[in-house]
Amino acid sequence: MAIRQPAVQGLFYPNSKALLEKQLAKNIPKPETEGKAIACISAHAGLIYSGEIAGKSINSLRKSSNYIILCPNHTGLGEKISIYPAGEWQTIQGMNEINKELAERLIELVPEAKSDEKAHLQEHSAEMQLILLQKKFGTDFKLVVVCIAGQDLQVLKKLGQALAELHKQFDFGLIASSDFTHFETEESAKKKDDEAIEQILHNRVEGFFDLVFENDLSICGYAGITALLEFAKEKKLKAKLLDYYTSARATKDKTSVVGYASVVWE
Repeated sequence: MAIRQPAVQGLFYPNSKALLEKQLAKNIPKPETEGKAIACISAHAGLIYSGEIAGKSINSLRKSSNYIILCPNHTGLGEKISIYPAGEWQTIQGMNEINKELAERLIELVPEAKSDEKAHLQEHSAEMQLILLQKKFGTDFKLVVVCIAGQDLQVLKKLGQALAELHKQFDFGLIASSDFTHFETEESAKKKDDEAIEQILHNRVEGFFDLVFENDLSICGYAGITALLEFAKEKKLKAKLLDYYTSARATKDKTSVVGYASVVWE
C-alpha cells in the first residue's frame, strides 16, 4: 500500500515532533464548544505565517469520519484533476488512510478527475491541512485529496455537485486549501481580497470565478474554492468570515504580502 511521505516537513513546519506540537498548540487551542462547520477555506503557507488563521478554519470543523481536501497544483506535475487513489498519508504526527471507496466514487461522477499520485508528491497545500486536522482530530479519520490545476467553470461546478451528491452517502468535512492575493502591497491585496470574499460569502459561484479571471487575481486555490461554493450552494450552507490578515503580520513588510482568509460554512 502506497505511503505518501511528507514533502515540506522542516520547511513549512518544524522537523521535530515536540516543536511541531508546541507550534500547533498555538494554532489550534482547545475550543470552548465543538465545531459545527461542514466546509471551510483554510490557508496553507508556513505555520509562522498563516498557522493561526488556518487553525481557526480547521478548529471550526465538526468531527467527521472523512475529510476531503481540495488543493491547488503548485508544481505542474500529474493530472489536471488528480485524486490520490489509495494508501496512507504520513506526517510526523502519524498516518491517515485514504478512503479508496470515496475517491473512486468521486472519479466515477467526475470523468475529468483521474487517479494519480504524481501531482501530490511535492505539493504542500494539502499537507498543511493534514497536520492541522491531525492536531484537531488525531488520525482516526480517512482522507481524500483532490489536487486541481486550472479548470473551466463547468468542470468545477460538476465537481462541487458531485461532492454534494456524495455527501448524502458519506460523512465528510470539506476543505478548500488556498491563500489569497500574492506579492502585492497590503493595501492592494486587501482591496482585491475584500471583493473576492464578498462573492464567497454569498456563495456566488460564477461571480467569484469571473472576478478571479477578469481581475487576474492570484488566489492560488480558486478552483477548489469554486467547487466548494457550488457544494455549499447545493447544500444551502451559509458562509461566515472568521478572520482575514496578511503575511505582514509576521514579516512586518507591507510592500509585498500574501493574503489569508478563514471562511467557514454551516
